[in-house]
Amino acid sequence: MVIVDSRRCGEGKTYDNSPTATKHQGRVLSTWSNIKMRWQLNDRVLVVLPSLQLCDAYEQEFAQWLAKQGAAGHSNQLAKITSQNAENVQRQLHEELDAGCNIVIITQAAFLQSNIPHKQRQRYHLIIDEAIMPYREIAVYHEDECLVDFNWVENTSLLEPTDLAVEWKELRFHNLKGSFITDAAEQTRFLLNTNWRCRCHINDYDKFLGTVSKNERISIIQELLPTILENWSSIWIASAAFEYTFMSRWMTAHGINWQIHPKLKFKAHEVAMNIHGPDDLKFTWSSYKQDNEPELITQYREHSGSIADDQGVLVLRNNSQQRQVFKNEQKLPHNSAGSNDYRSYEYVSLESALNATPNMTRFLRDVYGIERDNNLDTVHMAQTVYTFYQTLMRSCLRTGKPATVFCLDNRVILGLGEFFTNINFTEMRLVRSRELKPAGRPSKENKLSVAIQRKCQRRRARYPELAGKSNEEIWAMLKSGEIK
Repeated sequence: MVIVDSRRCGEGKTYDNSPTATKHQGRVLSTWSNIKMRWQLNDRVLVVLPSLQLCDAYEQEFAQWLAKQGAAGHSNQLAKITSQNAENVQRQLHEELDAGCNIVIITQAAFLQSNIPHKQRQRYHLIIDEAIMPYREIAVYHEDECLVDFNWVENTSLLEPTDLAVEWKELRFHNLKGSFITDAAEQTRFLLNTNWRCRCHINDYDKFLGTVSKNERISIIQELLPTILENWSSIWIASAAFEYTFMSRWMTAHGINWQIHPKLKFKAHEVAMNIHGPDDLKFTWSSYKQDNEPELITQYREHSGSIADDQGVLVLRNNSQQRQVFKNEQKLPHNSAGSNDYRSYEYVSLESALNATPNMTRFLRDVYGIERDNNLDTVHMAQTVYTFYQTLMRSCLRTGKPATVFCLDNRVILGLGEFFTNINFTEMRLVRSRELKPAGRPSKENKLSVAIQRKCQRRRARYPELAGKSNEEIWAMLKSGEIK
């Protein structure tokens, strides 16, 4: 049985000395308290965290605590294993587990790449801070940089799925060495990771059975295998509003028994949130509007900028967007869970377009039947609204102070009603240009292909001087030979 701490952000899920600490049978119910109790019982713990920043914070806390216990300097007490301090994370992880280190700290990324034998798992209690995303999409392309064509017939196998979604086959790879897929090492690691099952829609796969044209694409959905949670001594997950996450639905779909501790249930926040959103209550935000309707951002800037003025604003914005909306803004990563350095901010701007791709949405609905529930789009809730909730709780809302929020999507505002009970809504006037077509893809003359956009993004990451340039500018430089 997996035990879950689903309390809201700021309720003391992590710290054992929080003013909002919850106790049960004389013990503080928190992640840190859980780890310390296991150490005192001479148990071993594998701690899985979402970020390097949190790994550092945990290491500092337990190094100081162990020193107070007189265990400082003793072998096999504490090990933080990350890419910052280990040449080979997986090798060192196995060495520490073999040696029986009492407290081992790793990132979620390292955990998802690991292949820990059941014998080692049985010796360890698994503690996971923040829900893990059990689904991901990998887009595989043929581009003009590819030197080797990939023979999909000889190098892949399609297996019948075990569920009722017969159009979604299981995809297995063979002989990847020397193929175009090895052009991206990270992508290859993803495809070959035995913790994940690759699924491909038969119509998508059929595109590759003949001669493959340049810039063709196949979309592969990867699903985390439930075996990764098997055979641990116990499992504890701390994740605010866990029941809204993809991980909770994934566990239920695979028959993994989990329950929220009776004293650790999520309760909606009562703190006031003054949110500004589009006056059209059916208005939604998307990558298309973000890329092709700049007048909406102009109107958004005029409305929100006049209110925030020169106040500090926490901003959630897609990495590809180089705009600045506010005079004094602090951009946050989309994975900001656990960050406690921004509690003084009273203004938040939610600008990202984070919709699940059509292929991911189709997969989740076909395979797991994740549909609308109680008039809420559950995929959008788990993909977008939950991410925005975590961002909001980096602000002064975490300390119980009201905040002013700007948001471009009324679906998000509707979804946030599941997390907050005191929302005051103010209309923001957004007028779309009449010259734009109401629907459909932009013409190829005005829109770069996805493959070319990816190529431009790679150049932007490779050359710092391109950081402020658009994809169109970078593509023009590539075509002219100015950059390679």
